[in-house]
Amino acid sequence: GRVELSRGEVSGDFIVARSPFAPSYQLACAFDDADTGVMQVVRGEDLVPSTPRQILLHRALGKPPPVFGHVPLVLGLDGKRLAKRDGAIKLSTLRQQGVDPRRLIGILAGSIGLSSEVEPSQPEDWITRFHPDSLPRHSWTIPLCSLYSSV
Repeated sequence: GRVELSRGEVSGDFIVARSPFAPSYQLACAFDDADTGVMQVVRGEDLVPSTPRQILLHRALGKPPPVFGHVPLVLGLDGKRLAKRDGAIKLSTLRQQGVDPRRLIGILAGSIGLSSEVEPSQPEDWITRFHPDSLPRHSWTIPLCSLYSSV
């Protein structure tokens, strides 16, 4: 649904460059989206506060801003978001540990209500069944320990 932020939540100056040759994340994203014609952006709910800034940057670049959608985050058992910079387990690590990728796909699909199959026969069929309304409304935890039950 529609998200509205108060002026107090988004006002103030923000960094657009650290030097003449080092644009900020905000500017780099806005410029890249505008330059490549991106018209829809789906990202984590943790980036909701940066959306008004990116809309302002698009307008400053003379480009229409994309439509932004934000989805709940997947959390670790500690309640923190899964992020490689925070030490979250990487797909390459799971692969090295022998985790079956089909099992991971099944657990991810189950976490958003697409399937109850832990090891799917045709995961590509889920693409046609996916609808954004099936996504959870709040952050959730995927039981990564269940990945190892067959290893």
